[in-house]
Amino acid sequence: TAVPGTTRDSIEETVIYRGIPIRFVDTAGIRATEDEVESIGVGRSIRLIKDADMCIWMLDSSEPFSDEDRELWSLIGEKPHVVALNKSDLVPYDNEKLLREITFNSNVISISALNSQGIENLKELIVKDFVNGNTLGGSYGVTSRQMRGISAAISALVAARDTLVAKIGDDVALACISDARVALAEVIGADSTEDLVNRIFKDFCVGK
Repeated sequence: TAVPGTTRDSIEETVIYRGIPIRFVDTAGIRATEDEVESIGVGRSIRLIKDADMCIWMLDSSEPFSDEDRELWSLIGEKPHVVALNKSDLVPYDNEKLLREITFNSNVISISALNSQGIENLKELIVKDFVNGNTLGGSYGVTSRQMRGISAAISALVAARDTLVAKIGDDVALACISDARVALAEVIGADSTEDLVNRIFKDFCVGK
């Protein structure tokens, strides 16, 4: 909602952008509060930030940089991050001052969630960090074929999850898992076996 403090839960979604699988977690805003339920959501957000490979820090560019923002920066600043100055469609409070308040080496971009201004540039910044290996603590050699296999496996697993959530049928979910297994086998160059499928049929009641 437009009312601060009403978001309590985190929302997760995995997307594949330019062949790179990325799991996004949208958290509740972090601020000082005496509301017990909101405090639980804030605590969950802080834990997710600490566990994240990279943070997208969204700030309201129409508002001044607050003491709470400074405290949050101490948590985010040491991690790979992108600073997204939202509400660029409005007259900003003072973007130059805001940028000086943050840090000279941050990736900072102005966006508008209302009209999608700057969203494509934000995507490119996120992918750039992944390609450079910043979120993995180093550079890993992955071929385009392996990346396609990884992307296919994640897509299949996401489809399996969505199928189970929608209660479409365990047999459909199993087919998706089988597709993921085949894709991963191709990534590592292993022969495709039926071990996983056999184990699922052995341990679970599928398609009944």
